[in-house]
Amino acid sequence: MSHREASQNLLSLKGILHSDEGPVGDEPDFRSLRDGRRYITARDADGIRDVTFVGFPQLDATREEKLANLAADLVKPTKEASPETVVRYLDYLPKGKVFIVERLPVQVSWRPVRGTTQDDIVLDVAWDLLLALAYLHATGTAHGDVRLHNVFPFPSEDSSRVRFKLFGHGLVPEVLSHNLRNDGYTAPELRFPGKWYAFSANTKPTFESDIWMLGMVLWHCHRFGVYYDGRGSARERWESDRLGQPDLTDGAEFGIHPLAPRGCGCEPSPHRFSEDLLHKMLIPDPKRRWTAADLLEQMKMQRNYTPAEDDMKRDLADLQAALKG
Repeated sequence: MSHREASQNLLSLKGILHSDEGPVGDEPDFRSLRDGRRYITARDADGIRDVTFVGFPQLDATREEKLANLAADLVKPTKEASPETVVRYLDYLPKGKVFIVERLPVQVSWRPVRGTTQDDIVLDVAWDLLLALAYLHATGTAHGDVRLHNVFPFPSEDSSRVRFKLFGHGLVPEVLSHNLRNDGYTAPELRFPGKWYAFSANTKPTFESDIWMLGMVLWHCHRFGVYYDGRGSARERWESDRLGQPDLTDGAEFGIHPLAPRGCGCEPSPHRFSEDLLHKMLIPDPKRRWTAADLLEQMKMQRNYTPAEDDMKRDLADLQAALKG
């Protein structure tokens, strides 16, 4: 059988045929991204779907085995319901040890860069990712890797703005892990000064640590800006993420008490709301940190009686439907 024939006959965990269309955005030392097609014509006359294959080529044999074991649970049909802002695992290819997800956008994931991001966009990111975390937490899953490299911008048919989706739930710490010392994205309760270690069976992410990580994402969006690019090394991206951390002391120049405005994109009302969200997320004591559900309730107040109100109501209805499904 030729390579082309083999790439056209990839059988998934659910018994569905797929074809491999080639690489689109390998990120060295982190993950590989390949376009593919999913053939489900037995159930749908127009059942060819564009998908993306996501693999983690750096895994050793032990972690590959853990990935295969997790995949059977992560792609269960009973977990197909999810809000729009979660990148759902549609299926798994045992042969290539890759997940099958909806077709990821051409721009691939975000990367931090010095620039500007308007507060309105920061709030859009906050709303979308809080929807994702509220769903995951309500279903008992701590994400563990809420970082810019797992945030994907998608065009939306139902909204005039770009939507932001969260990828990678369920993989930390069994499959993926990060060194934690001096990593601002890691919540303070999971760090110990002077010690270099990784997530392990004894160090697991929590709902509270997810909220800290989201606060760091939003702070980076506000302070440094983002652009759409998946071509650079993910290792470099993580190093960039670690370079800047907000100073949480009152009155600090680069802190959040107050959140310093930028030269443009900081209108008074959305800027105050962005600052308030960060105050509630970046609380060193995890017991006092706000939950995703409570933060969504807070954001509803900001979105009522605005052009975003209809989208907000639809998002919340979709979230409730996903939780019931």
